[in-house]
Amino acid sequence: MPFVRYVPVRLWGSSGHLQTIVHATVGRTYCPHVVPRRIAARQEDGATVTWDLYEPTGAPQTDEDYTIAVCPGIANSSESTYVRSLVSLACSHGYRCLVLNHLGVLPHVKVTSPRVFRYGKCKT
Repeated sequence: MPFVRYVPVRLWGSSGHLQTIVHATVGRTYCPHVVPRRIAARQEDGATVTWDLYEPTGAPQTDEDYTIAVCPGIANSSESTYVRSLVSLACSHGYRCLVLNHLGVLPHVKVTSPRVFRYGKCKT
């Protein structure tokens, strides 16, 4: 195969700054809303962990049934704009999505444990 030189698109291809600005403005004004089913589980330390399950809205791309597990950044949840955009796109292509909501991020879910960080287990 011959060597092909990559030439980025002049306006936005050579730097991610313009992409960031466009998504920061357009992405916030248009963000589809897909209604989830919230799943909650109480952990042994008293923490209430929640996940949101989104069912497919479009035709599946394959004969298989796939679920995409999404773990957003530490201070984000299924209500974050970038997560809702991803979930909307995936569901429209026939995928189910399961999104972890970090402890203390959702304003209507009470923090029921002494800590808000759930990765790993701290030994004291």
